[in-house]
Amino acid sequence: MKKQKFLILLSTLMLLFSLAVSPKVAQGSTYPTFSITSVEKGVNVTIYTYNMPAGKQFKVLMGEFGTLGIGGIQVATIDTGAGGSFYGTFLIPDAFKDRLRVAIRMEGIDTVYYAYNWFWNNTSGGTEPVTPPGYTGIPTFSILSVDKVILYNYASKFNYSLYKQFIAVLKKHF
Repeated sequence: MKKQKFLILLSTLMLLFSLAVSPKVAQGSTYPTFSITSVEKGVNVTIYTYNMPAGKQFKVLMGEFGTLGIGGIQVATIDTGAGGSFYGTFLIPDAFKDRLRVAIRMEGIDTVYYAYNWFWNNTSGGTEPVTPPGYTGIPTFSILSVDKVILYNYASKFNYSLYKQFIAVLKKHF
């Protein structure tokens, strides 16, 4: 009988304790992004940001389409203030005023965050960047040899993006 009362009391205490402790809402990782809201052909582009960290500095770069804005021309430096979402309008550099598509990138100065996008600058014409010689499309390679020391040679068709790094991982599957 005492054991039964003890179990009921213990169960009641556990129930009350579980109700008193409020569960925390799990939040996923967020990272900054932005969308293009408007473009004045050859003049400026307006963006709207999402999930920007508070109190951080970002440089805004524009570059050739397909480069993700890496190594682009810096057009502004912004402070995210309270963070979250806000609008920003940036002048299009002379080098890209006549481009059909332009890459835009926000790169953290005092943070590891970055975001990139691209926009149509001119829907009725424009110039595309010159394609590097030898570029033919999809990056490919062939493995020519593999030895036990995991040294390997490969042949490339030289059509890898200049701004990407590729890492090959070999695993033993037997």
